[in-house]
Amino acid sequence: MALPTPTKRRRQTEALLCSQYVAENYPHARVLIQQYVGPIRTSEDEELLTQGEKLALGTGRRRADAVLILPDKIIVLECYVHVQLGKLSQLMTYLQLLPLTPELKDFVHLPVVGRLVGAQRDPILDQVAAQQNIEVVIFQPAWIVRYLETVDPRKSRDRGNVDLALDKAQ
Repeated sequence: MALPTPTKRRRQTEALLCSQYVAENYPHARVLIQQYVGPIRTSEDEELLTQGEKLALGTGRRRADAVLILPDKIIVLECYVHVQLGKLSQLMTYLQLLPLTPELKDFVHLPVVGRLVGAQRDPILDQVAAQQNIEVVIFQPAWIVRYLETVDPRKSRDRGNVDLALDKAQ
């Protein structure tokens, strides 16, 4: 008799990290979690569709982890628990798509900034993000520290430091 395959318990750590960061740092902001960004594709019979049906056409778009609407700016957040260099390119894409997002048309006059919020430091990610004028914030509530103690050490350690400016000069 075959034994059942053990299943891993799925944890929504990234979503929890994002929502806790927003709640603690921007309690009065208008917050859009998992906000679709980019234009909604048009339909040939668009004039026959309700507003809700038109928005439903946009569910294939990319989603930013959070969009914070403040009186003086919009902050687009991309969050991570384990370092992933691709998070930076995702955020840069969302920043490009944000002005084309119909749900945010009332706020396009505000300046838009991007921010990576992570549980672990990666000096390379920090330096490349800084070159793109994107801030990296390390956010480690107590539960994330406990969580990182339970994962494979290769996934829970901060990355080594490399100074990209020095390496280019050599």
